[in-house]
Amino acid sequence: MSNPPLKIKLNKLKISTLATIILITCSFSGYSQLFSSEQNPPSIKWLQINTENFQIIYPSSFEEQALRMANTLEGFIGKFSSYIG
Repeated sequence: MSNPPLKIKLNKLKISTLATIILITCSFSGYSQLFSSEQNPPSIKWLQINTENFQIIYPSSFEEQALRMANTLEGFIGKFSSYIG
Protein backbone atom coordinates (compact mmCIF):
# COMPACT_ATOMS: atom_id res chain seq x y z
CA MET A 1 0.00 0.00 0.00
CA SER A 2 1.05 3.53 -0.72
CA ASN A 3 1.61 5.98 2.10
CA PRO A 4 -0.90 8.93 1.73
CA PRO A 5 1.52 11.65 2.99
CA LEU A 6 4.15 10.39 0.51
CA LYS A 7 1.60 10.53 -2.31
CA ILE A 8 0.71 14.14 -1.39
CA LYS A 9 4.40 15.10 -1.34
CA LEU A 10 4.92 13.54 -4.77
CA ASN A 11 1.92 15.43 -6.18
CA LYS A 12 3.25 18.71 -4.74
CA LEU A 13 6.65 17.97 -6.25
CA LYS A 14 5.08 17.29 -9.66
CA ILE A 15 3.08 20.53 -9.49
CA SER A 16 6.14 22.53 -8.41
CA THR A 17 8.25 21.03 -11.18
CA LEU A 18 5.58 21.73 -13.80
CA ALA A 19 5.13 25.30 -12.55
CA THR A 20 8.89 25.88 -12.70
CA ILE A 21 9.10 24.57 -16.27
CA ILE A 22 6.18 26.77 -17.35
CA LEU A 23 7.68 29.88 -15.74
CA ILE A 24 11.08 29.27 -17.31
CA THR A 25 9.53 28.73 -20.73
CA CYS A 26 7.42 31.89 -20.46
CA SER A 27 10.37 33.98 -19.35
CA PHE A 28 12.40 32.89 -22.40
CA SER A 29 9.61 33.77 -24.80
CA GLY A 30 9.16 37.16 -23.13
CA TYR A 31 12.88 37.88 -23.31
CA SER A 32 12.96 37.07 -27.01
CA GLN A 33 10.82 40.13 -27.70
CA LEU A 34 13.47 42.52 -26.40
CA PHE A 35 15.93 44.18 -28.72
CA SER A 36 19.58 44.25 -27.92
CA SER A 37 21.24 47.62 -27.48
CA GLU A 38 22.89 47.19 -30.86
CA GLN A 39 19.63 46.95 -32.80
CA ASN A 40 17.01 49.49 -33.68
CA PRO A 41 13.37 48.47 -33.73
CA PRO A 42 11.90 48.17 -37.23
CA SER A 43 9.33 50.85 -36.41
CA ILE A 44 11.97 53.62 -36.56
CA LYS A 45 11.63 55.78 -39.66
CA TRP A 46 15.03 56.84 -40.99
CA LEU A 47 15.58 60.11 -42.87
CA GLN A 48 18.53 61.52 -44.75
CA ILE A 49 20.08 64.95 -45.23
CA ASN A 50 22.45 65.44 -48.17
CA THR A 51 24.69 68.48 -48.06
CA GLU A 52 27.47 69.40 -50.45
CA ASN A 53 30.04 67.48 -48.38
CA PHE A 54 28.10 65.16 -46.07
CA GLN A 55 25.32 62.60 -45.98
CA ILE A 56 23.58 62.38 -42.59
CA ILE A 57 21.20 59.50 -41.87
CA TYR A 58 19.13 59.84 -38.71
CA PRO A 59 15.90 58.69 -37.04
CA SER A 60 12.97 61.02 -37.67
CA SER A 61 12.77 61.89 -33.98
CA PHE A 62 16.21 63.57 -34.25
CA GLU A 63 15.42 65.87 -37.17
CA GLU A 64 16.20 69.10 -35.33
CA GLN A 65 19.56 67.78 -34.10
CA ALA A 66 20.42 66.39 -37.55
CA LEU A 67 19.76 69.74 -39.22
CA ARG A 68 21.91 71.48 -36.64
CA MET A 69 24.69 68.92 -37.17
CA ALA A 70 24.52 69.35 -40.96
CA ASN A 71 24.93 73.12 -40.58
CA THR A 72 27.76 72.69 -38.07
CA LEU A 73 29.64 70.22 -40.26
CA GLU A 74 29.31 72.44 -43.33
CA GLY A 75 30.62 75.37 -41.27
CA PHE A 76 33.62 73.34 -40.13
CA ILE A 77 34.47 72.10 -43.60
CA GLY A 78 34.57 75.70 -44.84
CA LYS A 79 36.89 76.78 -42.05
CA PHE A 80 39.24 73.78 -42.07
CA SER A 81 39.34 72.77 -45.74
CA SER A 82 42.42 74.91 -46.34
CA TYR A 83 44.28 72.93 -43.65
CA ILE A 84 43.19 69.56 -45.04
CA GLY A 85 44.07 70.33 -48.65
